[in-house]
Amino acid sequence: MGHSRSGITKHRGWHPSMSPYLLGERDGGVWIPHAFRERSLLRAAGVLQDICKAGGYPWLVNTSPQLAPLVITLGYYMGDSMGYSAYGWTPGTLTNWRSVSRSIVSYGVFREACGDLIQREQLEFPRYTRIHRMYQGLVTQEGTPKPRPDILVVLNPNAMPRVLEEASRMHIPTIGLVDTDTPSTLLTYPICLSPGLIPQVYTTLISLVSIVPRK
Repeated sequence: MGHSRSGITKHRGWHPSMSPYLLGERDGGVWIPHAFRERSLLRAAGVLQDICKAGGYPWLVNTSPQLAPLVITLGYYMGDSMGYSAYGWTPGTLTNWRSVSRSIVSYGVFREACGDLIQREQLEFPRYTRIHRMYQGLVTQEGTPKPRPDILVVLNPNAMPRVLEEASRMHIPTIGLVDTDTPSTLLTYPICLSPGLIPQVYTTLISLVSIVPRK
């Protein structure tokens, strides 16, 4: 739903765990004051900043096709300072890192040897394309795996229960964008913002990534 001049956003449907963030229910929708969203963003940003200052490493995780171009652009800009997954999640990435990291190394070696040729000649190589989409944000410029994350920023948590489950098992804190129908308990630091509000998501994501120091 759109924004009102009163500083309140209307949404349809809500999960009981989101009740602390809601102003009330009216005209078939629930209302979130913008101040609540700003407060949750500031809290998450503070945690991200503290973890990065302590030497922690962030990952950005997304499965939404609408947000993938922004994730890739920010990933290229940040280089080796941040890991990212723009199109999906490989099961076991966190819980079976040793095996996944070997696959990342293999991808890095092949990319270094043949990636430019495939792109320049526009060759059809479905397997490479699939692996490239999976691992392009998890390999350094030298072709080695990026560090395992100390915190995850999850853009559409409703679509990624496996990511949140793995993060919980590995005791990795999570920041995520939640609409009113998302259980806020799925995330360590929820930000009250529907992933469907693309312009606001862009602004929020850029604000978070700008906190991460570039190496």
